Parts: sequence; structure tokens; C-alpha cells
Amino acid sequence: MSAELTTSWIHRWEAIRRRLPAVNPVIMGHPLHALATDLPAALIPTGFAFSLWGRLARQPDLEKAGYLNTAGGVVMAIPTALFGLADYLQMEVDDPAQTTGLTHGLLNVTAIGIGIASLAGRSLRKPGSGRGVWLGGISTVVLLASAYLGGDLVYHRGWRVKPIEREEIEEHRVPQTVHAEDFVLRR
Repeated sequence: MSAELTTSWIHRWEAIRRRLPAVNPVIMGHPLHALATDLPAALIPTGFAFSLWGRLARQPDLEKAGYLNTAGGVVMAIPTALFGLADYLQMEVDDPAQTTGLTHGLLNVTAIGIGIASLAGRSLRKPGSGRGVWLGGISTVVLLASAYLGGDLVYHRGWRVKPIEREEIEEHRVPQTVHAEDFVLRR
């Protein structure tokens, strides 16, 4: 893709983003996306583990536990994705974290889509399916790759962390961080 096309697309995206309402999903100073990620990130891999274990051990109760964990993780991923989208829309288009954030979001959507596919044809009465187990495994791998990128956004780039860190630097004379230039907050 040429630089001119890329620049044109970026300017169009910025014009759209600026018209969207600035939603900042935070409760008591904590970003909701960060709080909400724990459940899907724990339940989907746990669902895969129980489904696989139940399948290998021929234990329907373990497969039911796997089904319920996966279903719970997929359901909890919906508000988590919405909070993440709101966070993503806070980024300026020239923020270096834009590409990582977009990749993180696309991987999450993919993982949840595969997670939903792993539930297709299964129920509490018939919790086991070889296809469902392996799709659950693929969903888990994609979700863990996305979680790595989410960690990069927070721990490397300081996304949703830097404003507090900057306040500490100013008020308590804490040394600057290595990646302070990687963060731009939408105002």
C-alpha cells in the first residue's frame, strides 16, 4: 500500500473517530476493560482444559464443566470487547500503540468467534464434541496471543496507566519511564 493511500486512510479514520463520543469506561479510577479481561481470559482456556480432560477421561461431567466455562467466557467477552473498543477509540491516530491495539482487538474477535463455533452443536445434555474441543484449543491459543499484545499495550506502552504514572512523576519526583514517548492520550 502506498504512503499516500495509508495517509489518506489515517486522516479519514481520524475524522470519523473525532466525531464519535469520547467514552471513558472507568469505575473508581480503574479502566473497566482491564478489570473485565480476567474472566474471558480465565474461563475460555479453563473450558478447553476441562473439555479436553473430560473427552480423554470419558467423563461427561468434566465436559459439562468445559462447556459451561467456555460459554461463560464467551458471554463475558462481549462487554469486555465493548470496553476495549472504547479504550481503542481514545487513542490518537499517530499513537504508536494504534497498530498493536487494532491487532489485539482483531485477535480477540477471532478468538471469540472460534469460541462460539466450539459451542455450536454442544449443550449441557450433549457437552462433548471432538470438533468443539479442538476449536476451543484454537480459541485459547488465539486468545493467549491477544492477551500478550494487551499486556504489551499496558506494560510496555503504558496504555491506560501512563496518566497516573505521569502524576506520580510530577508530584513525587519519580524518575521518568523508558517508554514515556510511546503514549498519547486523546483529550
